[in-house]
Amino acid sequence: PEWVAITNGGEAPLSDLQIAVDYVQGDAGWLTTALAETTAPTEVSIRADASNLSAGTYRADVSVVAASASNSPQIIEVNFVVDEALPVIRVQSTSVLFAVAEGEGDPPSQNVSINNGGGGDLTGLDARISYAEGEPTGWLRANLAGAIAPTDLTLRVDPSRLASDAVYGAVVNVTSPVAESVSIQVRFSYGAPPPTIGLDPTSVSWSIVENDASPETRRVSITNTGTGVLGDLRAVVEYGPGANGWLRAIIDPDVAPTDLRASLTNTALLPGAYAATILVSSDSASSTNSPQPVAVSLQVAPRAAPLTSTITASPTSIVADGVETSDITVQLRDSRGDDMPTGGDLVRLFTTVGTLSDIQDLGGGIYTATLTSSTTAGSTSITGTVNDEAITDQAVVQFIAGPASPLTSTITVTPSSIEANGTSTATITVQLVDANGNALTSGGDNVGLTPSDGTIGAVTDNGNGTYTATLTSSTTAGQVTITGSVNGDAILDSGAIEFVHGPATSIELAGSTTDLQSGATRTLTATLKDGAGNVVTSGTESTADVTFAQTTGDGSVTGLTTVAAVAGVATLDVTGDGTGSVTLRATTSSPSLQSNTLSFTVTSGAPASIELAGLTTGLQSGATRTLTATLKDGAGNVVTSGTGSTANVTFAQTTGDGSVTGLTAVAAVAGVATLDVTGNLAGSVTLRATSGSLQSNTLSFTVTAPDE
Repeated sequence: PEWVAITNGGEAPLSDLQIAVDYVQGDAGWLTTALAETTAPTEVSIRADASNLSAGTYRADVSVVAASASNSPQIIEVNFVVDEALPVIRVQSTSVLFAVAEGEGDPPSQNVSINNGGGGDLTGLDARISYAEGEPTGWLRANLAGAIAPTDLTLRVDPSRLASDAVYGAVVNVTSPVAESVSIQVRFSYGAPPPTIGLDPTSVSWSIVENDASPETRRVSITNTGTGVLGDLRAVVEYGPGANGWLRAIIDPDVAPTDLRASLTNTALLPGAYAATILVSSDSASSTNSPQPVAVSLQVAPRAAPLTSTITASPTSIVADGVETSDITVQLRDSRGDDMPTGGDLVRLFTTVGTLSDIQDLGGGIYTATLTSSTTAGSTSITGTVNDEAITDQAVVQFIAGPASPLTSTITVTPSSIEANGTSTATITVQLVDANGNALTSGGDNVGLTPSDGTIGAVTDNGNGTYTATLTSSTTAGQVTITGSVNGDAILDSGAIEFVHGPATSIELAGSTTDLQSGATRTLTATLKDGAGNVVTSGTESTADVTFAQTTGDGSVTGLTTVAAVAGVATLDVTGDGTGSVTLRATTSSPSLQSNTLSFTVTSGAPASIELAGLTTGLQSGATRTLTATLKDGAGNVVTSGTGSTANVTFAQTTGDGSVTGLTAVAAVAGVATLDVTGNLAGSVTLRATSGSLQSNTLSFTVTAPDE
């Protein structure tokens, strides 16, 4: 091909270069172009192909285009003159081998077909034989069937005057006054078979995509199918029409048996079919079939270019309902901007929103898929890859909201609370939304609003899917609901606002006033209220520190402390302690308030211990001593009431070598059990009182003998 340099004559970067071909004179399709890079400086290759053209003059304009260039496009004028084809002698084979053993007579004759490989008429054909200097002559005959192609050349050998065990050579020159002559090498092996070139296979081929990495080497086995040594082997490449220099052929070592290794040296060829012949020859004098051809074919397919391929969508705007679709089309193009002629490339598509169907390969470089909208409004970008390379182009599809739905539209209130003073205001906003939750972005709908308290002004259409109105408070504290409608249908959603209280003016202390058993718990609540009796549920006063304290009474409770109110209510658990009357009050310092009083009586709790008491001095045998067992609750209070106050208490001796009489079970009275015991046997005595699972401390003394 011819190469034309493209440079940047300005200062800003020159990128996004593209090439277009316009055929001005004669048939189209004979010119192939390719950009080395899309950013200047770069080169464009231009290649003309006359294989499908008749003789004549052809012209095309190559446009170099760049959106960023002020002088785009620039034109390269290409003129192509195709001369009338001349006759060309084409022979079936340029090498013919005869072989026969001594005494077997003449070898069979061989025919070589002769054709016209060019244009016009191939006439005046003639065949002349020449022999190498010093070699025997006259042993070969060459006869043409006719002087006009196509025809046949018949070759015959007469070995009658030749010595055996030798190889003889001659050249048959086929000539014509209107074409260049062609030589046919003829070898005759007479006697033992000479070294002979054997090839397997006799043809190799590649099928690649332009600019592919070099494919693997092809190997052809070379053997000696005759006798002796087949050496001095070499390979020569002859190219067919089109490009050359794309093939390498190496034989190493150069003595059979060996391998011919054929490899590609240039994979940057333009798309098309290429052919070459590797001629394997030997300089060994005994080689009778040298050279031998290996046919080579190369098919270069165009490569899909991610830079020039396109992604389009139709339509570009659909409703975001999860149902509507857009057709996505990928048109693959090669680096020259031409549509790919076939399918088979790996194309993938990706979307940021919505779903894509499987891709269909329609051939001709066209691939399609269906994009189904999501139910979310917005835009999505459709990107893709071809053969795992990102396509530069992309398509954008808008997912738009559908009609307003009363089921999904919203009503909001700002702020969420205002003072119930008859003058404070809040803003009511309606956002119209479609059935899939997408906010509308335009106006024109009919919206109405109604509050459960207070008054509301006219509704304003803001033209962007929102509608607003002003709500004025009443003088009554409480929760207010705002309902609405769109186009006559009730909106399912509603707005809420609170008309809030004034400042706190009192504390209300509440709790049970029944008796509280010692050890039991009771909940007290202190509620901050405004002058109208509304609970102060918000503001700094709603979290004021409330102090619970005892003001009078001979009883007591535990747990009295300061508690921070929550939404105007302070809660505290107190536990009965000392028995007797208790009077409580709640106060705050900011604001300075005190509550009503709350009174109740703390009573004893359930028995938790037994306290055994009595003298521990010596007790004379026969003398009497009083023991007391007192039932006490967990706070140390005597259990003076309830079932525990009359529990049975058992007095018993636990250890000691002495003894007393009168030990028994006694019912307690007001929590105290009393028992008289009498000294019996002299010695130590240890006693204990028990009631159920409770047991007392021990009490020890000594019983002494009576006085004599």
